[in-house]
Amino acid sequence: MSSAHWSRLLFKDKIYLYEKNMEIKRLSEIRESENWFSLPKDKRVSVEHLYDKDIVFFDYLTTTIKKEPKAIVKFAYADNVDDCRYFITRSDVMRDRLERDKEVMPFIAKVKKIKNYIAYE
Repeated sequence: MSSAHWSRLLFKDKIYLYEKNMEIKRLSEIRESENWFSLPKDKRVSVEHLYDKDIVFFDYLTTTIKKEPKAIVKFAYADNVDDCRYFITRSDVMRDRLERDKEVMPFIAKVKKIKNYIAYE
């Protein structure tokens, strides 16, 4: 028998286990997971554009982007709650407050820049 045949016999189970345990996703699923809350990238708003505006905080998640912990916040402007958007912030204060207030979401608050950090009131 050839060495290729022996290799197939020896590694057959390992190759099968590798294929069975390997997670392969559809490209569309991968692209969708890159859009926070399944919102398209054009729904992203810079947090600086939200200062002193009433917004409805719907949900948030924490993640690491470029080795920095960040919060991704799903929100809508108070005068149009059906148009959901999101912003990304690296503010520790914002992340801590979101964690504290997650049980009362959704709520309306204003995003504020206070000295050197971003929060909401």
